[in-house]
Formats: sequence, C-alpha cells, structure tokens
Amino acid sequence: MFRLNPSKPANPFFFTVLIGLTAAALLRPCPAQADAGLDAYNFARGLYKAERWLQAEEAFRQFQAKFPKHEQIPFGKLYLGLSQIQLEKHSAGRDTLEVFIKDYPENTDVAHARYRVAECSYYLDELERAENDFTNCLKDFPKDPFREFALFYLGDTQRRLGKSEKAVASLQDSINLFPQGRMAVEARFGLAQATEAAGDSEKALLLYREAAKSSPENRGDAAQLAIANLLFSQRKFQQAVDEYEAVGTRFPKSRLRSLATLNAGFAHYQNNDFSNALAKFNEAETNQKQTVTAGYWKGLTLKALRDYSGAAEVLINVAEKAGDQAIAESVVYQLADCQFRSGQLTQAEASFLKVTQKWPMGRFADHSLYFATECVLESAREAEPAIRTAHLKEAELLLSKFDREYSTSTIRMSHKLQEGQFLMLRATPDDMKRAAEIYDAVLKTTQRPQTQAEARYQLARVRQEQGNSQGALEAIAPLAEAVIADPKTGLPESLILHAFLSLEAAQPIVALKSAESYLQHNEKGPLRDQAWSHVAIAAAKTRDWTIADKAVSSLLSDHSESQIVSRTILNVAETAYDAKHWQAAGRFFGTLLPPGPESPFHAAALSGLAWSKLQQMDYATAAERFQQFLKEHAEHKLAAEAGFMVGDALQRSTKLAEAAAAFETSFKTFAPHEQAFLAGLQAARLQAELKQTDEANRIYAAVEGQFAKRPEHDQLLNEWALVLYEAERYTEADALFQRITNEHPDSSIADNAQFSLAESDLVNGKLQLARTSFAALTADEAADATVREDSLFRIMGIDADAQKWTDVMASADKFAKQFPDSEYAPDVQFHLGNGQLNLGRFLDAEKTLSRLVDGVAKPSIGQSDWVGHLWALLAECQVRQKKYAAVMTTAEKARAWKADSPTHYMLDEVVGRAWKSQAKFTEATAAFKRVIQSETGSRTETAAKAQLMIAEILFLQKKYPEARDAYLTVHFLYKFPEWQAPALFQAGQCEELIGSKESRDGARKWYQTLQTEFGDSDFATRAADRLNILGDSS
Repeated sequence: MFRLNPSKPANPFFFTVLIGLTAAALLRPCPAQADAGLDAYNFARGLYKAERWLQAEEAFRQFQAKFPKHEQIPFGKLYLGLSQIQLEKHSAGRDTLEVFIKDYPENTDVAHARYRVAECSYYLDELERAENDFTNCLKDFPKDPFREFALFYLGDTQRRLGKSEKAVASLQDSINLFPQGRMAVEARFGLAQATEAAGDSEKALLLYREAAKSSPENRGDAAQLAIANLLFSQRKFQQAVDEYEAVGTRFPKSRLRSLATLNAGFAHYQNNDFSNALAKFNEAETNQKQTVTAGYWKGLTLKALRDYSGAAEVLINVAEKAGDQAIAESVVYQLADCQFRSGQLTQAEASFLKVTQKWPMGRFADHSLYFATECVLESAREAEPAIRTAHLKEAELLLSKFDREYSTSTIRMSHKLQEGQFLMLRATPDDMKRAAEIYDAVLKTTQRPQTQAEARYQLARVRQEQGNSQGALEAIAPLAEAVIADPKTGLPESLILHAFLSLEAAQPIVALKSAESYLQHNEKGPLRDQAWSHVAIAAAKTRDWTIADKAVSSLLSDHSESQIVSRTILNVAETAYDAKHWQAAGRFFGTLLPPGPESPFHAAALSGLAWSKLQQMDYATAAERFQQFLKEHAEHKLAAEAGFMVGDALQRSTKLAEAAAAFETSFKTFAPHEQAFLAGLQAARLQAELKQTDEANRIYAAVEGQFAKRPEHDQLLNEWALVLYEAERYTEADALFQRITNEHPDSSIADNAQFSLAESDLVNGKLQLARTSFAALTADEAADATVREDSLFRIMGIDADAQKWTDVMASADKFAKQFPDSEYAPDVQFHLGNGQLNLGRFLDAEKTLSRLVDGVAKPSIGQSDWVGHLWALLAECQVRQKKYAAVMTTAEKARAWKADSPTHYMLDEVVGRAWKSQAKFTEATAAFKRVIQSETGSRTETAAKAQLMIAEILFLQKKYPEARDAYLTVHFLYKFPEWQAPALFQAGQCEELIGSKESRDGARKWYQTLQTEFGDSDFATRAADRLNILGDSS
C-alpha cells in the first residue's frame, strides 16, 4: 500500500507573510538623494516580489557584495535566506538566516528568522534539531505571529520522530489556541495521524472521519484516504476497499483518487480477491505516475492467480518502464520468478542473472543467483545426457560464484542443499557420497527448522538413490513423525517419501499413517495422487479392502490423468490376488478394463480378472475372459498362457471334449511357445481320459514332432507310451519305450522304459528274454532303485513259475538285504517259504510261512493275491512233517480268518491227505469231496488230485469196482495228464484185481488208452508191461 505522506505540508501562507514583511521593510526611512545601494536593494526586492527566486538570490548576493555597509544589509541578508528557502536550498537558507540572527540579534525580524531556521531543519529531515528549534522559538517568542505555524510543525516533527504522545499534545494545543487558524486543518489531520501512531485507532478513525468532511483543499480527501489506510492496517480489507472507493466517489477530482484506486487494489489483493484486485490495478495503471507500481502489482496479482505466463508478460513491460527506479529490482526479480514457475527456464535464468548483475548488493541478489542455479539444475533434470553435462558445468560455475560472493548470505544453507542436488544430478558414486555428507552437515549445522527439514528430506533421497533404503527410512522417519504431529513443521512431501520407503520395508501400517496424514492436511497438494497410491497399496497389504476400495475410487475420480493410477490399481489387484482374496482382486482388475485394449494395463488386468474368476470357481466366466484376451491381445506375451487357460477353465467345468479342443487349438496357434507344449500335452491327456486313444495318439505325435528337441522329450515319449499301454496297444507302446532307450540312454527314465519292455516280454511269454532284461536292470547301479527293486522281484516270480527254487531262494536273500523296507517284502517271504517247501526245507518253510500267517491282519498280507495259498502251503509244510494236529489248527485258523475264502479248497486237499495219512478214510474222503464240490475248485487240478485221492482210499479199502470208477472219473472229468495217467493205470489195476474176463478186457482197454493218450508218461511204460502179461484178449 502506498500512502500520501503529509509529513511536510506546504505552507499556504508563506508568500503573504513575506509580502507583509517586505512592505514593512519599505516603510523604513531612506535617504532622499540618489542611492545606488538602495536601488540595488529595491531591484532585488522587486525580483523577490515577482517570485523570481533565483534572480532574487543572485541580486541580494550582489547587493551585499557591493554595498556591505548599506543600512539595508540586514534585510538583504534576511531576504537572501528567504530566497534560498523558496528555491528549496534549505541548508544554505538556514546558514544565511543563522548569520542574520547572529549579526542582528536585536532586529525585529529575528523571531521570523528563528522560525524559518526551525522550518529548514524540518524540511532537511533533521528532526531532532527541528524539534529543539521549534521548542525554543515558541519559548522565546510566545506572542510571535508565527507561533501558530511553529506549534503545528513542532507537533508534526514529534509525530515523525515517533514521539506520538508529545505530538498529540502539541497538535491539540495548536487546535485549542487557533481553532480557526490558518493551520487548523493541517493540525486536525496531524492530530489524527499522531493519535493513530499512539495506538488509539478508534479515536484516530473518528478524527479522520471528522477531517474527511472537509473539502480537498482542507485535506478532506487525504483524511478519507487515511481512513481507508487505517482499516487496511487493521486487516479489515473489505471495509478498506469501501473507504478507498469513497475517495473517488466523494472527491472525484482529487489528486489522491489514483492513489486510492491503487490502494484498493492492494486491499483486494490482501483479501485474496484477485479478480477485483486486477481490475483496480488496471484502472490505476492509466495514471502515468502509477503505471510502474500498478503494473508491478498487476503482475503479482496474475502470479497469485497462477497465471505465470501472463504475469511474466506484464512484468516484462513494467521492467522496461521502471528503468532505474527503486522498484525495478523487485520487478525483474518477480519477472524471473514467474518465468521460472511457468517453465520458461532459459528466460528465468537470464532474468535472475540480470538481478545479480545490475543489483549485486541488492536485496534479491543472493536469492536471484540461487534461483538462476535452480533454473540450470531443472534444465539439467529434463535434458538428454549430452546436454545435461553442459547444464551441470554451468551450474557448477554458478555455485562457485555464490560461494565467492555470498558466503555470508542468510540462504547459504539452502545453497548447500542446492549443491547437494547438483551432485545428485551428476550422480557419480563420489558425488552421491559427497551429497550425503553435505546434507548431513547442513542437518547438524542449521537451526532453521525448514532448512533442517529440507536437509533431512534430501539426505533420505540420496540414500535411497544409493540403494540404502533402510538408511533413507531412518533419515526421513523423524521428519515424517514431526509433520504428522504438526503439519506446519516440515515438508509435506516427506510424508510421501516416508510412505514409499515404509512400503519397501514391509511396514504398510506406518506407510498408511503417513500417506493418510498427507491427504488430511494437503487438500490441494500436488502429491495427492501418490498419497492415494500409497494408501491403496498399504491398505491392500494389510488386507483392509474397505480403505483400498476408497483409495482406488479417489484415484479414479480425482486423479484419472495421473500416470500412477493404473499402475497402482494393478499393484493392489495383484496384492489381493496373492492374498487369495479373489473377489477383491477381480473387482480391482475390473476397474482397469474400461479404457479398452489400447490401455497398456488392459492386458494384465484382463488376465488378472480371468484368473480371479478361475480361483472363484466361476469357470465359465474365466473361460470367457481368457477367450476375450485371445481376441483383443493375440500378440501379447500372455496370449499363449490365456490360450492354455481357456482349456483349463473348460476342463475344470468338466467340459472335457471342449477343453481338449481348446487345448489343441492353443497348441496349434502358439507352437513352439512353452504354453503350446503344455496345451498339446493336456489335449492328448484329455483325449486319453475320454478313451479317444486314436485322437490322443495323433496329438501326442504332433506334439512330439513339434517339440522333439525339448529336454523332456524322453518324458513325453514315456507318457505317450503309457497311454498306449493302458489302451492295450502294447506293440506301439513298446516301440515308444524302445525309442526312449535308443534316443535317451542316459535318461532318468530309460530304466523304466527298459523295465516296461521287459514286462512286455514277460507278458508275451518271452521269459528268458524278460529275465535277462530284468537281471541287467537289477545289476545297473545307475538305474532307479524302484526299477531295480521291481526287476529283482520279477526275476523271483519268473524263477518261481519255472520252479527254480534255488534261484528263488538266492533272489529272496538278495532282495531282503537290498530292499528291507520294500512293499514287496511279504511277497518275497511268500516266495521264500514256497522255495523252502519245494526244496524239502519243511521246518524253515513252516517258520517263514507262519510269520506271514501271524501278520495276516496287515493289509500288505491279508489283501495280497496269494494269501489264500498261504494257508495251504503252511499246511503242506506241516503234513510233510507229519504234524497232523498242526494241519488241523492251520485249517481252523484259515476258516476263522475268512470262512468263505475261494481258496479253501486247496487247504481241504492238504487236510484230506493228512486224514488219509492217519488212515482216517472217512474224514479224508469228506475233505476231498469238499474240494471237488467247491465252486472255485471243482474243475481245478487240485480237484483232479482230490478225486484221485478218493479213488486211492477206495483202492486201499479193496473196493475195486468203486475205486475203478473213481479213477476213471479223474480221466473223464479232468484234463490234467499228471493225474489222468496214473488214474488210467490204477483203473486197469482195479480191473485186474476184480478178476473177471470182462474186467480183464477192461484192464487192457485202460492200459491201451493210457499208451495212446499219455505215451510219454512213465505209466505208459508200466501199462505196456501189464499188457504183455495179460496177453491177447482171445
């Protein structure tokens, strides 16, 4: 605000007083004769009277020089001093009058001269002397006509000296003594000023309002302006505006109207009413005297409206007009600042440097150099590497200049911070280390909280750049905590950095607190998008989906143009997915879809949404979304995965045929991509599961053709072979197994392939070939332990079937040593017991088989396919040792274990022999008949043997006809040569023992049948001997 300064009011009565004084001087007696001195004096006085002050001054000088003894010399000196005062040569005038006072102390005009001396001191701003001069003048000449003036100027001098209470008293005296005097208006106005200065604003306001009732000639406009100024100083800006407006309304022709308009602009500006301020400054600018000042504030108003480019344009024009005015430095500085804020870095640098060059000791010089450097650093931040180097060299020179010329500046700590930023931009390891040292030093040195905050913030940043996230967090944490406690204590952006570093340190709760504090206290902060981003991510990591939803919503509604919005939402969505909160994940992924496929985040979001639906078991929607992905992002790196997942989703929804087709399509579309390989395999597997072996075989062949060079080629062949094997297409399976052994001899599954081939030989009856292969696998230490175990077990089975019991025993012993914990252990023990039995080691066999019987409750024994035979074998061991009671006990245990076992017929056969050996033929016959009548054993070899035993019992009982029929039953009902041959021979024997001619013919018939049907049997030879003895039937 600019004030009208009435501290030096013009004296409207000055000339009248002087004219009166001159007239009095003219009445003084002069010689009648011609007088050259008097003529010279009168000539000078005439010039004075004509207000030709400069000529009058010269004329009075010449008069004194030529006529130093003239009687008018006292008045000549007096008028010389007054002429000099009129010429505003107050110092010279005062000196002249002081000589007059000294030389002519008794002159009647000394009082007048004393007043003028005091007045000169007043106008020379020698206020202490002026106060003393006026005080003494009033004291020495209490009745002088100039008392009215002296009393006013004394009061005004005291006001200007800050002696407000004395000023009030003096001015009040002036008003009281001269209420209608020539200085009454000035005195009343001065009293209002002094009262305001004394701190009594309300009384001053009343005095101003009273004074404002006067005309402009009587300071009414000045009083009105003072009212507005007083309200302005009380920060009652709107009231001040009204009073400033009143100056123009009430005093339309006042010279103060333009000043009031300018000040009204200031009031609007202070009231943040920038639009009206701008209007007032535009109006005030039309006054030539206010052009620079109004233009300057017009620029600042546009700056306040953030129209930095407009402000710069205005200030450029103002700077041209300001020239060397005092305000010029501020104009150029503000111009530079607006250019800087509008991004005109080159122009801003030039303007800032102009301030330092034109006003090197000015109030803005150090700041200007600082900001010129800032312009260069900002340009470096935005420049390409090559250009950046040039900018950094320039910045280095400016930084050095600051060190040289402004080492004691109040912003030297900020300068050090700037040096740190320069080093961070240059960014060599040594630079970064030095930057950290600078920030640390500033932090320890400065006492200014804001600078401390900036140093701590930058220290955290440089540590972050150095990869020291923990150190960065330790640096920023105290600042963030202080800002949270009192948002005015530091940099709000520190909260954003603290939140970011806290998230990096897996401290989401801490991050959430900092980010939310920023949002709470920075409603229009430039980093709100980052704050919401950190809130969203931190909330997601703490599983607070309500806050995460709010943050995402705010990002989308308030910061849709921010580059971090989509990236943040994707992060939140992926966090929700990782947390297995599928519904929230799907919701967040879904918010990224509206921009469409052109969005760089659309593909990831669509894929994430599809996966989320899959995890929610909404397989139909998942399949649709994966299909959408294939349509809209066919060339994306995730397209192959999406193709696979279409099949996977369909498979999960049990649409196997559709899934197989989808997998095959993906295989054909994306081969040779990794996902295509998996898709092809899955297509083949599903076709196999659907029993579409031909389709499976076709797809396996296609996959193998496309991916024959893959590392897992052997696995592919093996899987393909097993599918064919399960479909009983053994020849094709064996061909694939053979390929594995040929093409991948060092494969981890080559031994499995060899094993499968050996099993095929075993199934096809190529026992020796199979045994050889199994033996090779057993001996191969590189082979899988399971393969070696299975192979040795198969060898044992082959040898057992071939009744190579010694080999069986050896294999069983080897197996027990190499594979003591094998699941085959019970089977091996069974083979061992069988071998011991067949080699006549009945006691060993009984022990071995008894251990198995004792463990029959175990699934590995009780559920084996040989457990039924176990009881019979144990009983066989016992019967061979004639432990007939033990045999019966074994039989009882077997029936207690399972009364309806389908293999009990074998045990009954052994029991029958036990009874037979004890000549308990009835019990024996009953046991044998149970064998013959058994549903599972009636046509078995064991039944044939039991039937033979029944015949033997009848033979022993000499019931030859019944015995013959029993023997013949063996021949006719069973097809087991081992038992048929002896049965025919014994039937012949029975016929012979019956003794009739007819029976002897029967004997010949059975012997001949024996020779015909079982010629290789030992019984055939015996039959021949009997035929020779019996001779011809004739």
